[in-house]
Amino acid sequence: MDSGLVIEAGEAAWADRASVLLAHALQAAVEEGGQALLAVAGGTTPAPILRRLARQPIPWRRIAVTLTDERRVAADAPESNERLVRETLLAGPAAVAAFAPLRQGPVTPPPDAVLLGMGEDGHIASIFPGDPQMGALLDTRAQPACLAVPKGHGVPPPQPRLSLNLAALAGAGRIVLAIRGEAKRQLYARAAAGGTPDLPVARLMASEARLVTVWSE
Repeated sequence: MDSGLVIEAGEAAWADRASVLLAHALQAAVEEGGQALLAVAGGTTPAPILRRLARQPIPWRRIAVTLTDERRVAADAPESNERLVRETLLAGPAAVAAFAPLRQGPVTPPPDAVLLGMGEDGHIASIFPGDPQMGALLDTRAQPACLAVPKGHGVPPPQPRLSLNLAALAGAGRIVLAIRGEAKRQLYARAAAGGTPDLPVARLMASEARLVTVWSE
């Protein structure tokens, strides 16, 4: 495991640090294998990071972009993660990167870099505490895959989704977990200390993932 917490005082520095970490991982993958794959989360947290990453001087023509999870909605729907990525990351120099929508099934090769957020309930991607699908998604012995996540009945998620499983996420060359706010930092600290071992974020931290967390107030 390669985990650690990097603290940045403000949102600009926090987003810059996360984007640089991702850019370095993608650059290294291109230099080693000629191409790279980036998987990114949706939601409000990644947007400033994605905008800064789009300006990083890396060989975007050799980089493909996909998602860690997606809602089963039209690509142009307001809640679509694809729409967020197209509006924030696939602009400027990064507009030449290829985009690969999520498809249910095996994931190969693993992403070279992953940007994740974390919910205040400890969820990552679309792996939610209490969801009956959580066990299958968190099984590190499973084949790396993108799985269907049905609509929850009294528990998240509120609508059907697709999500990479932990086996696919943990196989990435680098994971940047970006969190903001004291409540999330405290939850992260409890997970790191082993106090919430069943939470998805705790299971990620306990895996062999090459993980670094960047936190801002």
